[in-house]
Amino acid sequence: MYVKSLQIENPYNNQLLQRLLLSLAFILLATLGVQAQNAYTNAGLPVPTVTSDKDDYAPGEVAIITGKGWTLDSLVDIHLEEDPAHDHHHSYHDTKVNTDGTWRIEYPIEERHLGTKFTVIVDGKQSGYQSLAYFTDGIDAINIISPLSTNPLQLTSLPNYVLVNFSYSTTQGNQPGTATLIVRRGNTEYTYSKSIPAHQSQNPRIDQISVQIPSDAPQGSYDIELILNQTQGSGLASKNTTEMGALLLNICTAPSISYQPFNSTITYGNSAYFTATASGTGTLTYQWEELTTSWNPISNGGIYSGATTATLTLTKPPVDWSGRKYRVVVTGECNPLANSDGNARLTVNKASSTVVVAGNDTFIYNGSAQGPAGADVTGSTGAVSYSYNGTSNGGASYGPSSTAPTLAGTYSVVATLTADNNFNGATSAPYGFTINKAAATVAVNGKTVTYDGQAHGAS
Repeated sequence: MYVKSLQIENPYNNQLLQRLLLSLAFILLATLGVQAQNAYTNAGLPVPTVTSDKDDYAPGEVAIITGKGWTLDSLVDIHLEEDPAHDHHHSYHDTKVNTDGTWRIEYPIEERHLGTKFTVIVDGKQSGYQSLAYFTDGIDAINIISPLSTNPLQLTSLPNYVLVNFSYSTTQGNQPGTATLIVRRGNTEYTYSKSIPAHQSQNPRIDQISVQIPSDAPQGSYDIELILNQTQGSGLASKNTTEMGALLLNICTAPSISYQPFNSTITYGNSAYFTATASGTGTLTYQWEELTTSWNPISNGGIYSGATTATLTLTKPPVDWSGRKYRVVVTGECNPLANSDGNARLTVNKASSTVVVAGNDTFIYNGSAQGPAGADVTGSTGAVSYSYNGTSNGGASYGPSSTAPTLAGTYSVVATLTADNNFNGATSAPYGFTINKAAATVAVNGKTVTYDGQAHGAS
């Protein structure tokens, strides 16, 4: 690191300006684990890192040094050693590590630090891992050319690539390095690294790097961070720059139907349902349609409800609606519309009916046809007919006949209910009944005669 002297007439002012132009480059040169066993590597974790908040500091400023990735430690010891050596080493003992593995210290920059190089030694108190960070002038400049916070890149479809154009130059070292691109939104990160050649020149070199954004990336604003690492001596110089909100994911996905409505088969008296599941950008709208000679939109009313939702309901559709087909049209923020396959068919089966003979089970012979001639019916509104069978007291068989018997005897009747449009017919169980004999009557009529010596009687 150097400070260029300004040639001015006042020596005092010249000395003052030299102090004011003091700049201390904090660029990470190396992060080295010095113990034989690396607890982080053994745990399958990346080694922790140490960085500063900016490249150069003037006297009176505060250098903010942060650590990342120290997840195996809850405390770290931090020592700052100066070159040229100073009689006092700055130490930060038992610095607390946050739950996300980060820590932070603030180190004030003094005028005496002109030309000083720092070594930061960080010891993990729990893991035993030691990190040595060397800070000196390294990568001179790194700039993101595009996209920028002021002119963000907008992606409207995924998966897709983010291409970042950048420039860089170095003033020390002539070794190749690595460029790492991080596209970040909250805890979501997409990262890609590539090798870059050395460019030991004040004239920047233009390069590009890209990273793929997957199809499941959350929508919204993303920050773009670019990190350059270059081997210098025994360490690694590092420099980074970030463009906040330089990427916008405004993905408009046309609606698609992932769950097609199925056939609906019901028994009359129940409701039928047709359901579809769709996805797409924005609020989706639904419109169910029915196939007659063509597809026609359905309105709520009558037996229809939910005509503009994901589930269409048909309340108690009649049997003669069997065979009708239904589909749903889904609209989102993007075209094209999505139609279900139109194969959802309604089938309504007839419901069951019941019929039970009702009436007296005992009759007295009166010379007329007699027997139960009523029934309790559920379901069908069709006609009820009766069939009589039995045997008279004289042993004569009767029936089957639709006419009730006349003679005294023992009989049964079966009622048959005719089906209608929505209900099946039904037949009752036999219902037994008896026609008993009628009681006989005898009337004696008196007679008055004159005795004539002959026999006379009543009639």
